[in-house]
Amino acid sequence: MQEAIKLAMGELQEMRLVDVAEDIFKATLLGEAVVASSLTPEDGLFVHKELKKSLSAFVLDSDMHAL
Repeated sequence: MQEAIKLAMGELQEMRLVDVAEDIFKATLLGEAVVASSLTPEDGLFVHKELKKSLSAFVLDSDMHAL
């Protein structure tokens, strides 16, 4: 059981959903957002990646961005 927990926590760390400080795991802001969204970690990371990509193309030159 301990090995499965270490493996799972390692994967969550690689996905940047949790951080470790002094042997204490703490959810990152991204991790908290994924949990709050009720998405799987993979789907949450996909949505985050797509939102970051679309944010770079977001133009605020006119009032049309609100629409």
